[in-house]
Amino acid sequence: MDNRKEQPAACSWACLLIVLAAACAVSRSAEAQISFDWASIGDVGNAADTLAMTKCPSTFCTGDGTSGYGSVDYAYEITTTHVTATQYAEFLNTVDPDGTNSLGLFDSRMDTFFHPVSFLPKDAFTGALTFNAGSAVGNKYGAKAGQENFPATWVSWVSAARFVNWLSNGQGAGDTESGVYNNLPATTSDPMPAREPGSTIFLPTDDEFYKAAYYNPTLNGGAGGYTEYGVGNAAPVVEGPSGGTTSANYAQTDGVDGPNGDTYWQNGGAFDDDLVHLTPVGSYSSATSHYGLYDVDGNSYQWLENSRPNQFNTAQDLPVFRGGSWFNGADGSGAAYRNTQFFAAGSSSLSSNYHGIRIARLAQVEVLAGDFNNDGIVDAADYTAWRDNFNAPAGTLPNDTVGGVIGQGQYDAWVANFGAMLPAASVAIPEPTSGFLVAGLLVGLGLRDRRAE
Repeated sequence: MDNRKEQPAACSWACLLIVLAAACAVSRSAEAQISFDWASIGDVGNAADTLAMTKCPSTFCTGDGTSGYGSVDYAYEITTTHVTATQYAEFLNTVDPDGTNSLGLFDSRMDTFFHPVSFLPKDAFTGALTFNAGSAVGNKYGAKAGQENFPATWVSWVSAARFVNWLSNGQGAGDTESGVYNNLPATTSDPMPAREPGSTIFLPTDDEFYKAAYYNPTLNGGAGGYTEYGVGNAAPVVEGPSGGTTSANYAQTDGVDGPNGDTYWQNGGAFDDDLVHLTPVGSYSSATSHYGLYDVDGNSYQWLENSRPNQFNTAQDLPVFRGGSWFNGADGSGAAYRNTQFFAAGSSSLSSNYHGIRIARLAQVEVLAGDFNNDGIVDAADYTAWRDNFNAPAGTLPNDTVGGVIGQGQYDAWVANFGAMLPAASVAIPEPTSGFLVAGLLVGLGLRDRRAE
């Protein structure tokens, strides 16, 4: 018996054109999506570390003395690098196409930092982004030439939270004010918001970053353990990229406050505020944590989801950051370093040239209903896969959330999910070409032939 006659009505020419137009729109949307490289963090249920937080890179502060970080009882992922200047500029151009900066997402020091005494621009403390009010709408912001892959710095905690909200809401026209973090702080006395239940992408917690940066399940005979730095137990070597397996873009400090006297990898070791000290993310290509994170010990710190009370005002929450930076050395880097930026939660202007963003998300289950060719997006090609496997046994098609013999149910799932794609998918979707359109027309002819049968 020829079961092909039992297929649901195929697309007419008009329907086909609609599908092709939708595919074009999905393609263009996919190209605009910011994507990330993710490190998978497993080893669920690992024990916490016992190391106390004792470090601080200034004689005016001490570590907070807390301990017990790093235990995570679920699988998750974290970006291997910081968010780059190019990625942050894409965010700015999307949510602030007119360049009004009403949310304070752009700090003028991202473009130019003026020394508070000499009032001269100083490249060492300047970010990697630019702003041009005369540029076209949607193109006001950009990354500086040669600094496209530098970490985006001068990003405040609240701006980082807005970036995450935007990611969680699908990018594009997604909202920045709610999603993962609601009730964003507007003043320095406002409390830090908690992560909303059910969130799947977020700023990492203390434990999530600590584990990804310092935990190694192969230590202690396979029982697992922690290292004092991302690259091992010894303090990283001060040298330029790409360095070795234990290198970092940070300083060798002399124990005296301020950069003068510290040793940097540039300028014969001497600090120079007219030099750019940031480096492209991942430049130290051999120096990674066990799970594959770059720049754990230097280049730029990363904001975390956690907060702690201001030691001078216990009613005030301050956001925590960890990692390392180009400006500080071993006393401001490593597992025992946990710090805050005073008054940073409620002000978009309070950050520094060594504060950036790293993103985390729950482990992704690569199931996208209707994605029958398993390429990360539901489009016309999946219809072809369904059509070619009509009446095939259960389990024939990937990402089949319906089950049973391939038929009407799978078709309905494809229709309902058409245009969907995996979150932050790293799939490059090209613009439709004439070949694609021809293929679409051939599909249409095939449908007509099958209906005729």
